[in-house]
Amino acid sequence: MKKIVTSLFLVASIQGGIFAQANDELKSLITKSFNYFPRVQELTVASDISAQRIELAQRNYLPNLNGGATYNYINPVSKSRIPTGPGTENTLQFQPFNNYNVNITLNQVIYDFGRTAAQVEKAKADLQIASGNIQSAKIQLASQVSTIYYSLIYLNRAIIVEDSIINFFTKSRDIIDNRIRRGDALDVDRYTIQATIDQEKNRKVDFQNLFQKQQTLLEYTTGVVAMPVDTTLYFTIPDNVLSVADMQNNIDVLQAGRRLASSQVELKQAQQNIMPSLNMVGSTGFKNGYQPSIDDFRFNYMVGASLNFPIFQSGKLRQTVEISRLSVQANEFGKQMAESTFQKDLKQVISDMQATEERLQNNITQLQYTAEALKLTNTRYRLGIASYLDLINASSNRQRALLNEVQFKYQKCTSAIEWARLTGLNYWEQ
Repeated sequence: MKKIVTSLFLVASIQGGIFAQANDELKSLITKSFNYFPRVQELTVASDISAQRIELAQRNYLPNLNGGATYNYINPVSKSRIPTGPGTENTLQFQPFNNYNVNITLNQVIYDFGRTAAQVEKAKADLQIASGNIQSAKIQLASQVSTIYYSLIYLNRAIIVEDSIINFFTKSRDIIDNRIRRGDALDVDRYTIQATIDQEKNRKVDFQNLFQKQQTLLEYTTGVVAMPVDTTLYFTIPDNVLSVADMQNNIDVLQAGRRLASSQVELKQAQQNIMPSLNMVGSTGFKNGYQPSIDDFRFNYMVGASLNFPIFQSGKLRQTVEISRLSVQANEFGKQMAESTFQKDLKQVISDMQATEERLQNNITQLQYTAEALKLTNTRYRLGIASYLDLINASSNRQRALLNEVQFKYQKCTSAIEWARLTGLNYWEQ
């Protein structure tokens, strides 16, 4: 029932025109952050490296051609005396003292029982993770920039509200000064309202300090130091929010699934390492040592095949398979955790959106009543009917209502930004 109520709330909000997309100014800042923030550039380079590793793995299908040259001096060498006639004999040397060998060797994989294919598949899975890391960084960065952007608007508007409050109390202090001179008020009245002015000034200083910090964060993420031109606290979800609010669009869930797929390929690769490998080998070149002129260089070549298979590796292959199997299990739990976290965060965002919307609706009447109450109290105070405490209370209520309005609109923006982050919406491209 709760899910139905939540869905109806969102549908009603969307159909009522409450939700809208980011403005062009914010989109421009987000785009600048992608080109400026070093973390995005770092992950882009890492993705390029992963792409190169795919090509590297595919090159295992290609032959390896190597050249070599060796020289060996051997002494003594084998010799034999062979009779050549009555009373004569020759010495036959089977190997020269100076041995030269210049050749080119070829090694071509004929069949490796899927070992190279598993390496290529693993490299492709790693590329998916690397690309997802870029996407995740951009979504996080866009969320951060958006929050900073609306924080600047919120704090600037809060400062404006504080200025109006300080101005109001300053005028009230002047009225009290006139009444003190006429003998209609006490000095304690002026001291009290001056303390209130100082308190509001300190609150303004706090807002200004926060504003400066947010500007520093904006420069840190985008390289831009500027106050937003558009001062509207209005960022919300697109009209198709319900259709895109899918777990499979959440970047954390996507990345968890990619890590699981990568570990499964790694397990397959580990299992393939126990399989043999059939290679074609060949070489050609020039060397000496051939009879009858063992010092002369002669052209030679060799063609053959080799079959390599592991017999005993001290249990390392089995241990590698077991580690890979445990890695798959760990990533399965990681994917379940990412899905549970998404469900939890999504429910919290929906709850925040509902609560903020209710607060905004309640604050509308509060703004009306506090404005009327302050106007009447101010008139009564000028006529000497109301006390300065009545005036301060009415002004404080008005202040809270004005600041609450700005704060609730800001909270509504941040909730929508968090929804966009959870659902993987690229609102800066829409």
